[in-house]
Amino acid sequence: MVISRLLRWLPERSLLERDAEQKFRASKAREARKSSLVFALVSALLLLLFNLSDYLSGLPFASPESLLRYIAIATLLIPLAYARRVSAVQLQRLWFAVAVLLILLINAVFYSAGLRNGALGVGGPVVLAVGLGSITFFHMGQKLLLWSLQLAGLLLVKYAGGVNTGWSLFYLTLVIFLLSFTQYRLDLLQRLHFRYQLAERLKAETDKLTGALNRHSFEKRLSHLLGQLKPGTTLCVGLLDIDYFKKYNDHYGHLKGDACLVAVSKALQELPLDLLVRFGGEEFIVVKMVHGDTPSWLLNLNQCIHALQVPHSASPLQWVSASVGLCQYRHQAGGSLPLSQQLLGAADKLLYEAKEGGRNRVCSALLANPATAAVQ
Repeated sequence: MVISRLLRWLPERSLLERDAEQKFRASKAREARKSSLVFALVSALLLLLFNLSDYLSGLPFASPESLLRYIAIATLLIPLAYARRVSAVQLQRLWFAVAVLLILLINAVFYSAGLRNGALGVGGPVVLAVGLGSITFFHMGQKLLLWSLQLAGLLLVKYAGGVNTGWSLFYLTLVIFLLSFTQYRLDLLQRLHFRYQLAERLKAETDKLTGALNRHSFEKRLSHLLGQLKPGTTLCVGLLDIDYFKKYNDHYGHLKGDACLVAVSKALQELPLDLLVRFGGEEFIVVKMVHGDTPSWLLNLNQCIHALQVPHSASPLQWVSASVGLCQYRHQAGGSLPLSQQLLGAADKLLYEAKEGGRNRVCSALLANPATAAVQ
C-alpha cells in the first residue's frame, strides 16, 4: 500500500493516461537514438581522461582502475553497435542495462582506488551521480533505481570492503536528493507540455461541431490502421450520408440541422468504431477493423440513425435516416494494401447504390481489386 502510494507520486505514474504515457515514453525512446551517441562519447572521453590522469600520476597503464574503466568504455559501445538493429524502446532498455553495468564497474573502480589511496575522494561518486542524471531519455523512476544502486554499491565499498569513504556518502546522498528534485520538476514539465501538445493536436484534428475527427486527420489515421492489418483481418470503411438533409435544413433551419448532426455523431460515437470522421456536410466516414465475421450492427448501421427518432417531415420516411456504403477489405498474406482513396471510392459507389435503392439502407461489398477499387 505504501509503495503503491509512493509510485503514484512519480510523474510517469500519475500525470498522463496510460496511452498518453506510452506515447510520451515512445517519443523519449526515439530521442535515445540521437542523444545516446553524445552521452556515450562524452562518458568515454571522461573515462579516458581519468585513465590519463592516473598514468601521469605514476600508476601503471594496466592498473586495476584503468582496466575497469576500459571495460566500462567497451560497455558504452554495446548500445551503439545495436542502435540501428533494435527498436527505440528496446534501445532504451538496453541503455538501462548498460547503466546498471556501468554503476557496478565504477563502484569497483572506487573500491580499488580507495584501497590504494587509503580513502575515497568525494568527487568520483558525485560525478557518477550527475552523469546518470544527465541521461535525458530516462524518467525519474529509472534514475531513482540507478541512484539507489549506486548508493548501495558505495555502502558495500564502505562496510563490506572496509574502505574509508569519508564524506562521500553524505555528499552523494545530498546530490541525489537535489538531482531527484530537479528530475521531478523536469518530468512534470515535460509531461505537461506533452499533454498540451496532445490536446492541441486533437483540437486540430477534431470537428468543432460534432466532436468527430475531421477529414484532415483521416488519411494519417487510416494509413496507421492499414499498417496494422494482419492476414485474415477485415477493414471496413463506410461512407454514411444523412438522407434528405438539405430539405431538413430548409424546413427546420440551420440550428436544428446542426443539432441533428450532433445527435447523429453522438450515436455513432457510442459504437465500437476505430475511426469516426465527419467528411463534410452531412457525410460521415466510419472505420472498423474486424477479426472474423462483420458484426450485424455495422451491416445495419442505418438502424442506429433511424432509432434516434428525429422527426423529418420533409422526408418520405418522416424520420431522419441515413444511407451507407460499406466497403470491406479482407487482407490476404502477401497481398498489396489499398490506398485510402481506393477504399473511399469503393464506399462512395456503394453509397450511390444505397441511395438509388431507396435510401435508409446499407449497401455492403468486398473490395475485390484494390488497384481498381472494384467491389464484388
